[in-house]
Amino acid sequence: MKLRGVVFFLTTVVVSRVIESISQLHADEAWLLAAILGVLVAYWISPIPKEKRLRGIGVYLLLIFGIYFFGFKVAELFAGWVGYRLAVFLCLAVYASCCWFFVIRRVKWMT
Repeated sequence: MKLRGVVFFLTTVVVSRVIESISQLHADEAWLLAAILGVLVAYWISPIPKEKRLRGIGVYLLLIFGIYFFGFKVAELFAGWVGYRLAVFLCLAVYASCCWFFVIRRVKWMT
C-alpha cells in the first residue's frame, strides 16, 4: 500500500509538471491526466491479484474524477461569490463528506 501511494504521488507530480511545461493544457487538465496515469502505473507495479485490480482502479479513478470535478470545475462556479481558494476548500469538503457518508453506509450494509 505504501509503495503504491508513493508511486502514485511521484508519477502524478512528475507527469503533471512535464505536461504543463511542454503543452498548452491548463493545470487542472494536466493534473487529471497525470493522476489517471499515476493510478494505472501504481496498480501495474503492485502485487495485487488481477481479479482485484479492475475494482481498485475503478474506485481510485472515480475518486480522481470527483476531485477534479468538484475541486476544479465546480469551484470555478462559486469563485465569483467567494474567493477561489475558499470555493475549492468548500467544494472539496462537501465532496469528502459525501464520500465519507457513502463509505460509512457501505460498511453498515456489510455488517
